[in-house]
Amino acid sequence: LLDSIHDKCQAAMQDSSIRVSRLQNNVGMILSEVRKGFEEEFVDEHTSYSIDLALHSSRIAVEVDGPSHFISCRNNKQILNGSTLFKRRLLTAAGWKVINVSYSKWGSLGNDLKKKEFIYSILCEVEIR
Repeated sequence: LLDSIHDKCQAAMQDSSIRVSRLQNNVGMILSEVRKGFEEEFVDEHTSYSIDLALHSSRIAVEVDGPSHFISCRNNKQILNGSTLFKRRLLTAAGWKVINVSYSKWGSLGNDLKKKEFIYSILCEVEIR
């Protein structure tokens, strides 16, 4: 019974259509200029989650978080929603080093040079861990 439920859940996750946003395309383009080898929409075999941008050989996952990944709280503060936090926890438990790039941070960086510097710095951070 548990195996059949697992199979149905896995099939449902894989059947959902994947739409890549302009934000994700932009992050992926800048990322590819900083570090080659990232694969878009890589499906992790342990969690069945699709990772926005994955460097499988180093187990680095870049998740691009647009507005739908957040909920608003008091004082106009935004926090990650439950499903985004759950995905991050599962990927981390499966051995991935997860980098989250929020739409607000990305937008605040302005030009491509600052975006490249940002990507380079967060990649250095996770590769050192």
